[in-house]
Amino acid sequence: MSHPAQRNPVQRLFDVRLRGFRMVELVAAIVLVATIGFVYIAKTGAAEQADQIAQLESEVRVNQQRVRLLRAEVASLERPERIEALSEAAGLSPVTPDRQTAEARLGELASSRGDEAVTPDGEPLTALVATAPPDGANPATRADREGAQ
Repeated sequence: MSHPAQRNPVQRLFDVRLRGFRMVELVAAIVLVATIGFVYIAKTGAAEQADQIAQLESEVRVNQQRVRLLRAEVASLERPERIEALSEAAGLSPVTPDRQTAEARLGELASSRGDEAVTPDGEPLTALVATAPPDGANPATRADREGAQ
């Protein structure tokens, strides 16, 4: 066997002893304990997250059930025969064709009834209807045409 002074530095690390244990064994034991601790912490965290995921999935199922129930209730409330019965009970009836009019006549109808139709700004509706561009016309284009004349 070779003399300890002739060994390389790495081999000498394996020979260093502290209270009867080689330094390499102590370092390996510390690394092993640290690894066990980290694995335990990671496993505990993963278990907590699995519990949270299970709880969230349960809440999702409950909310999906509520959505299905609400959709069924909406479908029940929107049934045409139910709405018709309620409107008849309230004394309402469908709008007849003789009660319909064109948009341009709204101001005329309001003034013939004695009501002055106004915009939210307080401006008479008849003035607004008179200055309104024809259907489909762009107001900016109309202003450009008027300025060009």
